[in-house]
Amino acid sequence: MAGPSERSSSEELLAPARVPRRTRLWYAAAALLLAGALGAGLGERFGGGHPGPAPASDPPRPAPAAAAGPVVRAARLPHVGAVQLYARAGSVVVALDFGAGRIRSTPVPAQQLTGPVTFGVTARGAFVRPPAGAPGFYVPDAGLARPLGGALADATVLPAPDPDDVWTIGYGTNWAAALHLVGVLSGQWTGAALRVPRGIGPLVQHPMPDGSGYLLASTAHGSYDVRPDGAHRLPVDLAAGTVLASGGGRLLVATCAPRSARACPARLLRLPGGHRLESLHRLTATAAQPAGVISPDGRTALLYQADASGLPELRLLDLATGRFRGAAIAVDPDVQPGALAYTPDGRWAFAVSAGGRLTAIRVRTGAALRVDAGLPQVYQLAVRAAPPSP
Repeated sequence: MAGPSERSSSEELLAPARVPRRTRLWYAAAALLLAGALGAGLGERFGGGHPGPAPASDPPRPAPAAAAGPVVRAARLPHVGAVQLYARAGSVVVALDFGAGRIRSTPVPAQQLTGPVTFGVTARGAFVRPPAGAPGFYVPDAGLARPLGGALADATVLPAPDPDDVWTIGYGTNWAAALHLVGVLSGQWTGAALRVPRGIGPLVQHPMPDGSGYLLASTAHGSYDVRPDGAHRLPVDLAAGTVLASGGGRLLVATCAPRSARACPARLLRLPGGHRLESLHRLTATAAQPAGVISPDGRTALLYQADASGLPELRLLDLATGRFRGAAIAVDPDVQPGALAYTPDGRWAFAVSAGGRLTAIRVRTGAALRVDAGLPQVYQLAVRAAPPSP
């Protein structure tokens, strides 16, 4: 892991715009009045659900009073182009418009969440969908957060190819998974579904996203990439290996099961057929960290590795050469899925680094820029593919 002196040479501290003291006092008084008026009603409307079976994903924290609505402010942000990044914090969703240098914060009801949370963006907002048993919310670009309804009111979901849709997970007989496509805004089934054919055996582990909006399934008879045109068998056993990263129509798989700081060979596969593109040098497969992400152009990957002490760190890997770019970035041991995101052109990437800080990464060099714009501690990130049309 890179020490403080190594990282400081590639980090840039970006301070928020200064607000006059009188204006800050006026904002604080107004927020207290609005919170008192709305806190009881919103608390009743957005009450939390019962805990799920998975380990806690967000650290427990007291629930703050509900706020009136989005807060928009200007801040000095890195020059990464016309990129819209969304970040999920404990009780707020933050939208950062890097092109305009604007930040918008929308409160969401605080919950003590259990299990992994799906966080994504649509054409007009973002959504937060905890596991079944806790309410989810839609956060429009303008307006208050509102509960997800219909089939999404109490569901576990996975990303779909269209950002306005998600797959809801259900199980049929013999543990054969069936994923139904649901619109985020409507909460209604579209009629499309993904199904693991029963002939390939029952699932031996929970289905995983393949990074392209479809499903990775491990069964007693092998591992498959499941798509509308059928189940494509992969040349690796995911149940005996570890998915290190996915995205860009590719899958990076370590050929050994997760072990702390254990290194093993890795294979880069092209989906859906699993054609091998590269065999890479030995990478570590850790049990605690989630899978990383591959750039849209398939040239690089952000993945979690273990340093010499076994602590997690984030590395940028050149998939053509098998070499790392830039210095390692420290991350928290309990980093969550969805804490990494590339821009659509693959020139920049974003990560949640240690302490829940937002970090921008210049992919060409691997240089890391810490975005210090008065943001809260964040957990998950999502990039909108393109700004919405007027």
